[in-house]
Amino acid sequence: MIQRLTLVCLVVLAVLPVPIGTRAQGQAAPGPAGMAMRGPRMVLFAGDRATPTRVPAPPPGRVRIQSATVTVTYIGFPNDAKAAFQRAVDLWAALISSPVPISVEATWEPLQPAGVLGAAGPAELQLNFQGAPIANTWYPAALANKLAGTDLSPDTPDIVASFNSNFGNWYFGTDGNPPPDRFDLVSVVLHELTHGLGFFDTMQVSGGVGSWGESSGGPRYPAVFDRFGVNGAGQQLINTAVFANPSAALAAQLTSGNLFFSGANAVAAGGGPPRLYAPATWAPGSSFAHLNEATYPAGTANSLMTPFLNIGEVIHDPGPITKGIFADIGWGTLGPPPVLDKHVHVPVATR
Repeated sequence: MIQRLTLVCLVVLAVLPVPIGTRAQGQAAPGPAGMAMRGPRMVLFAGDRATPTRVPAPPPGRVRIQSATVTVTYIGFPNDAKAAFQRAVDLWAALISSPVPISVEATWEPLQPAGVLGAAGPAELQLNFQGAPIANTWYPAALANKLAGTDLSPDTPDIVASFNSNFGNWYFGTDGNPPPDRFDLVSVVLHELTHGLGFFDTMQVSGGVGSWGESSGGPRYPAVFDRFGVNGAGQQLINTAVFANPSAALAAQLTSGNLFFSGANAVAAGGGPPRLYAPATWAPGSSFAHLNEATYPAGTANSLMTPFLNIGEVIHDPGPITKGIFADIGWGTLGPPPVLDKHVHVPVATR
């Protein structure tokens, strides 16, 4: 069953999974205006332990003056799971703002490998659109629309996300108090929406060779998130004068365990460059596009965007580092969350 809801809120958000796009292989030449392509998909894995911890939602603040519309299309979702999804939508919508409606496509389906809780990303990437802050850089659809002030691809969802229907121990409640043997769906959705809104990369390692960039048929360009990736010496990973693209040297960096996000807002929020997840074995959909699990363990303020969620772990706040990253990639300073009960839900269509 597909159910569509239109949500009039104070801010927008969305997330949905899309097939991972073609990965980087070469150096980029100046790109034409208005390029678009499918976006990559990031994943969240179930952890291997129980860590009953709780990072509560931010306290409600003043309602924003600017409003936005969020449209969620549910495919195969159980009715009780929709409330958890909407709670996560409301939490992000309380922090970001956009004059352009954001559309989300959410699917409840079996996912592989078996340990994947959810997978999501921008349905489409935009390059060199009017209002783009950085040329030759891929932006997620929702952020590109905000910056352009218009829907650049009105017939395409902005975010796509899938959630694993094979798990029998989901917690669909919205209160952040799951039993100790359940996975909190609100936390998983909040994580996946974050990927769809911009926490994604184009890095790849294959056959001992590292590369970056996405292509719609021509040169390859980095995602805005990629531009802030550095090693412990402060060397930018997409600087081809230092690390050729593709190269074994880049692969060594991507699997070094020594990568960081260099954006000024994220650095200020973290008290230093936030450490990214860069295990010795490249993990597609996990490496680089997450914060380091050991640095930000369960129960700490910045644990939402690590690559694993444990049983009983609750995270209903993106955390200061993720908010800083969003400011760095173009969302601007994230304001205080509005009172969530100010949202008005208007059913539009059910099929």
